[in-house]
Amino acid sequence: MRPSEIRRFAALVFSRHGMPTAAILALIACSSTASSSPPSASDSGSGSKTLYVGAELTLSSIGASTTPLPSLSVVIEQAARGGTAVSGAAVKLTASDGVTVTAAESATVPGSYQASGFTWEPTWHLDISSGLDHLEATVAAPGRTTITAPAQNATVPAGQVEIQWTDAWGEKAQSTWVSPCCGQSVVDLADTGSGFAPAIVPGGVYMIYRQDVTPLAGGVSDAFASATTSNGLYLNVQ
Repeated sequence: MRPSEIRRFAALVFSRHGMPTAAILALIACSSTASSSPPSASDSGSGSKTLYVGAELTLSSIGASTTPLPSLSVVIEQAARGGTAVSGAAVKLTASDGVTVTAAESATVPGSYQASGFTWEPTWHLDISSGLDHLEATVAAPGRTTITAPAQNATVPAGQVEIQWTDAWGEKAQSTWVSPCCGQSVVDLADTGSGFAPAIVPGGVYMIYRQDVTPLAGGVSDAFASATTSNGLYLNVQ
């Protein structure tokens, strides 16, 4: 499997299941010589190698005029994915300007931490600690994704529709894919700013996802942090 195929395969897994396996993270690491995978601004960091951490940063919106709200979701478990939930951990996300966001643990789901309302940045420093267990890393992110064509609520003919998008910082993501409407399969794309998706009657919401993933060296083998930006539009298909 070529490196580009590995990254696209990983993107499909993330989009459907949320958390990668150790095998997929190993494939990503093996493909790192072909592109910025993980991105050059990231640092897999260090730690006690005793925690499973699945950290997901997201920035999502529908349409170009909607202001997206960044969010952070973190799952922490002891020793391995599926292990004992780690409650009472300190989860901090620090931007390059020094502003720190602290994620709060869910009152109903032990080991699950969330934060929102912070500013989307090119990189963050992630720091997690629980007693003697700790992990830290620098996580890179693509810029805000905006679909520029077709227009919102446009009418397009059935067949293949070309979707165009931009990155707010002019950067490229490790993985890019489109989730078409109407129960169709995810289509993986190169992050060139343009790609095609099947247009099926009657139409619906089409989402472009762009993602960077950083394996977390300070955690157990399949610990990871991902940063995903997405934008969607509604299309009428005739």
